[in-house]
Amino acid sequence: HQVHIRQMRLLAALFESPQLEQVALRWEKMLKSPWGSLRWLAAKILEKTRI
Repeated sequence: HQVHIRQMRLLAALFESPQLEQVALRWEKMLKSPWGSLRWLAAKILEKTRI
């Protein structure tokens, strides 16, 4: 997920887009949040258990 945040930051700089920078900040905040981690884990479990 850190890779995607870095990619979004590079795109934000390349296109001089504050909106893309805001997305990167939101993703980073979610990554550091316990609820964000729980949400990721739940999504991963659902992904792996679907047949």
